[in-house]
Amino acid sequence: MSAGAKITDRDHGLKKLKAKLRHTRKGTVSVGIHEAEGAAQAQAGPGEKPSGATVAMVAESHEFGLGAPQRSFIRGPVDQHQATLQGQFREAVQSGMLSNVTPEQALSRFGLYVVGLLQQTMADGGSYAGLAPSTEARRAAMGMSPPYVPLIVTGQLRSSIRSKVTL
Repeated sequence: MSAGAKITDRDHGLKKLKAKLRHTRKGTVSVGIHEAEGAAQAQAGPGEKPSGATVAMVAESHEFGLGAPQRSFIRGPVDQHQATLQGQFREAVQSGMLSNVTPEQALSRFGLYVVGLLQQTMADGGSYAGLAPSTEARRAAMGMSPPYVPLIVTGQLRSSIRSKVTL
């Protein structure tokens, strides 16, 4: 090297990008009925008596078919839309890497997308087991009209689906 040579190292943001990537890899997104929402008392439908069950108990009984027909409102849609969710996750991580979006914001956006997907699937009636004739009769007595959508009477279960990001 000659005596007058000068070397300049220009990072152009690579160090910042690497730090963001390391931080994002530590993050997790949880979507479902979390402790705070799950601990709430399940609301009774119009004209029904409260059962004493919590939202988590109602969610568990339907998700896994414990005492009620299985109506998987979390696992089912996630399995059904797996390719779409993988693409959405990839986009979220890329936006977190290539823009001024923080890893937490990128993961939060993905979590909200999944929440919206689950809630919309539930509102559309999903591919759930139908309601028992006695349940349909109770809904008719409440003043509801067909078609009766499983899992939707008060909207509490649907609105209890949340996402949580941990870094």
